[in-house]
Amino acid sequence: MCLVSFLVPVKNEQSYICDAIDSLLAITTIEYEVLFVDDGSTDDTVALIESYDDPRIKCFLGGGKGKVAALNLAYEQSSGQFFILFAGDDILCPDVVVDRIAPFAAVDMAAISLCKVRMFSLDERYNNIIIPKSPGRGASTGGGMAFNKKFADCIFPIPDGLPNEDTWIKAFVDFGFCKVFHVPLVGLNYRIHSGNSIRRDVDFHKFSNQLHVRERANKLFEERHAFGLSLRSRRLLRQRCSAQDDRYHGRWIKIFFYFSLPLKERVSLIFYSNSVFYYFRQRFYSFFSGR
Repeated sequence: MCLVSFLVPVKNEQSYICDAIDSLLAITTIEYEVLFVDDGSTDDTVALIESYDDPRIKCFLGGGKGKVAALNLAYEQSSGQFFILFAGDDILCPDVVVDRIAPFAAVDMAAISLCKVRMFSLDERYNNIIIPKSPGRGASTGGGMAFNKKFADCIFPIPDGLPNEDTWIKAFVDFGFCKVFHVPLVGLNYRIHSGNSIRRDVDFHKFSNQLHVRERANKLFEERHAFGLSLRSRRLLRQRCSAQDDRYHGRWIKIFFYFSLPLKERVSLIFYSNSVFYYFRQRFYSFFSGR
């Protein structure tokens, strides 16, 4: 049986880490290992992880170099043939893990599966939203991703300096570097709280700056991989980078005219291009985000 490696960067998760670990230990149908990398916690996160006497759970110290560096270290230390991204504040749906990795048995190429993600929060605006809305599709967000070794070797190491992994990985998915499988089952419960790497409870300018830092991933991807893309894909990537710059600078009208981009992507960028649109996006978060 193939080994599944869960890659789990953590920092100051003492309030949630036991729930996360317990959900992992509820897996009974596969062989797996859990690689925690602590990114400089100042609370009892590491002590709580180490309190679990289970050889499948491994904990490494990442030295406070950031989430991406922690993920890269987790991958370096892994032994699996399949990989699932996870976080110390989320709760896994253990019965869905098999469904998430099952598609890889049929392919001999880089492949990723995307499952659905359910948000949960003390804030009712975000509670019990399932993304994405489309019934047959999964979410291209970190915790919704599982992938095989061939795809892992494409995306790792994730470039230093990026604040997150999912924008970088999504670029490989969007531009055909792997076979994509959609698993339309909820595979992860994603906790919304003040410690998330991207905060939803902040004003427009703070949220816009968060996105702007994340959007660097697409520019890095263009610098490193655009040469190997078709002309059509290069045009799409170039328009994506330009539209993200226009979003950051509030030039929302220009975004309408990037016709290579899907309409849904353009609308999403426009919503985050000024404070008025952002207000309506937040006010009707459930309608625009999930079901």
